[in-house]
Order: sequence, then structure tokens, then C-alpha cells
Amino acid sequence: MAPAAGYGYVIHRNGLTLTSGNGRLGPAEVFDAEAKGALEGLRAALNLTGPRHIFVCLDNLGVASCLRGMPADSSQEVFLEFQALATTHGAVEVRWIPGHTNIAGNEQADALAKAATSMPEPADALPTLAHLRRTARQQSRDAFEAWWDASAPDQYKPLHLKPTTSCPPELELPRPLLHHLLAARSRHGDFADYHERFNHDDARLSCSCGRRKEPSHLFYCRKILPRHRMRLTPSPIAAINRAIGRDFDKFVKLAKASSFFEWACARDKAIGLGVGGVFIPWLWIGSGVETDKAIKAKAKYDEMVAAIVKDRKDKAELVTVLELVRALVNHFHALLPKMQTALKAMEELQNLFKEQDLNFQLVLNKLNDLQTGVSAKGQRSRKYWISTAIDEAVEKFKEIKQLGEEFKRGAEPKIEKI
Repeated sequence: MAPAAGYGYVIHRNGLTLTSGNGRLGPAEVFDAEAKGALEGLRAALNLTGPRHIFVCLDNLGVASCLRGMPADSSQEVFLEFQALATTHGAVEVRWIPGHTNIAGNEQADALAKAATSMPEPADALPTLAHLRRTARQQSRDAFEAWWDASAPDQYKPLHLKPTTSCPPELELPRPLLHHLLAARSRHGDFADYHERFNHDDARLSCSCGRRKEPSHLFYCRKILPRHRMRLTPSPIAAINRAIGRDFDKFVKLAKASSFFEWACARDKAIGLGVGGVFIPWLWIGSGVETDKAIKAKAKYDEMVAAIVKDRKDKAELVTVLELVRALVNHFHALLPKMQTALKAMEELQNLFKEQDLNFQLVLNKLNDLQTGVSAKGQRSRKYWISTAIDEAVEKFKEIKQLGEEFKRGAEPKIEKI
């Protein structure tokens, strides 16, 4: 039977109580009673002589918001009537106040509302929408609990799990731990009885400690260190049922602290062996981590090897380019002195041409002198001077030609293709 809902209001002015009132609702919720109390209190305040500014104070924030704004679906008629009266009066303010904080008016109104719950229910009262919604939710929960009590599997009944239509807290666990918890509850998992029932000939029936795999083996395995073990009180069966039932956090804590399902009592495992930096093909060995984990680890390893190979290739290409750039820079660095030498030779050649021009002019003058008559000794001297000047010019031309060929050979860089 749903609890009764009553409302109460108290009207104060200048610290004095002017009037008060209360009443009983039909099938309703506290939300509806708060809204009804605000409406009846406003009506009573408007009936007083000379009301001016009216402050409506209540400790339900949801109701206060609906009185000042968009009316709720439940008790919508009450909200709309309150808003119409407040608009007509024009000087009504709705204020939220904290509840149960010894505010005199609020405490008096709560006492009146509590007293109203003992009044008889109005004969023509209809259930509110909020009450119908709560009733529907409660009936669905009751029906589900009744079905669970009658239809729960036998292995679940000793666990005394509380049925719920909402998301159970177990679903917040990591998937591996949730898998082991549900396997322990349903007895469908990596257990000896389960494998024998379905003729799993390739399954391991015993733990690494030598005992048969069972749903409760986690609590008895000899490989779990004493500091991680759980005290099985008041009795082992009751303690284990509670640990995999309502107090499943104990099961999770023990499994995580002992790493039981990772090494002590694990399924098939894949192990990769490496010798001298070369990885041997993966060997499937029947102990350790599950096979699917090993496959994922192998795929991850292959991705890592491929990434390393690609990185090495990229680095090798980059090193080749850098070496070519460095060779080109060194070549131009070596070419610079040769260019300077060539420029100097060109400058000397230019000076030589100027000098030879002057020499040839002198030769012409000497030849003119020969025509006017000169001694034989003077002719030999002039002939020697002319031959020497011409020989020096020829040697200078040969030197310039050699420097030009060296410059041509040095100015051709050798660039290899990448």
C-alpha cells in the first residue's frame, strides 16, 4: 500500500502567524502534495485583508521551478491555477528554502502535512500521474522479482542475488574480470566438470597447482600467497557464495591481487622465443594466457617489426640524401680555390695581352729602325729581345690553357642516383 500524501501551509506577516491549513490527497506523491500546498496557501493569502507582496517559500526545488516556469505533467492543473492566480495578483514571488534547517514557518508546514496524512482520503480523489508512474515501476520490479524467485537457475539461488531491472553494478567491471565472475556464478567456464560434460578432449582439467579446476578453486589454490587469501567465515560455502554473489568485490579483489587467472590457473598461452635478435615462429603451448590474447600479441609484434623496418628504410634514404648534399658542399668548397686561381690567371692574361700589345708596338718600332739603318750588333740584340718576348707569351698561353682544363675537370660534380 502506498504511503498517504498530505500538505500543509502557514501564513506569516511581520513574524506573526496569520493562518494555516492542511489537507489529504488521494493516491499521490510528495511532489504533488508540495504543489497543492503552495496553491492552497496562495488562495488563503489572497483572501486575507490587504495582502500586498506575497512570498511563497517551499523546500522542494522541483516544485518551485514548475511554479515559476513550465508546469510538470503531474498535477499540471494545480500548477496552471497557481500561475493564473499569481499573474492576476501581480506581486507573487516563489522562493526555494532548504528543508530541515529549523526555519520556523517551514517546520510548522511540515508538521501540518504530516498530521494531514492521518485524515481520511477524499472520496473523489484521482491518482496523480507521478503516483501512476511510481506504481507502474514498482509493479514491474515486483513482477521481475517474483519471476526470478521462481525461475532462477539452481546455481544462482544460493548466491541470494538481488534482482533488478536497472543496470547491475557488475557490468562496470573490466570484461576479463566480469567473464570470470559470471563463469563462477553460472559454472559455465574453464572448469573440469564443464569440459567433461561437453567432451572437450583438448582442455586442461587441472590447475598448475595440480588440483581440478572448479568455480571455487580461486579460494583454495595453494599457489595464492597467504597475504592474498580470503577468510572463509562463518563457513566456507557461505563465504564463497557471498564473495561471488552480492559481495562480488571480494572476488574481484582476490583475483586482481593474486593474478590467479593470468598465471596460476590460466588457459592456453602462446610464447614467442627469440635467439640472437631473430624471432623464432610462435609456438603454441598449453599454459598461461588465453590463445586469443597470444594471437593479438603476435599481431601487435608483427606491426611493431613492420614499423621498425619502415623506419630503418626511411632513415637509410635520408642518410643517402644527406651524404650527397655533404659531397656536393665539399666539392664546391674544393672548387672555390680553383675558381680563384682561374680568375687570377684571367687577370694575368689580361695584363699579358696589354703587355704584349706594348711589346708588339716596340717590335714594329724596332723593325722601322732596321729600315733606317742599324748596326749588326744592335740588330742581334733586338732580335733576341723580340724572340724572348714571344716565347714568354707562348708559355703564358700554355699555362692559361692548363689551368682552364683543370678548372673544367674540377667543375663537373659527380652526383649518384638515389
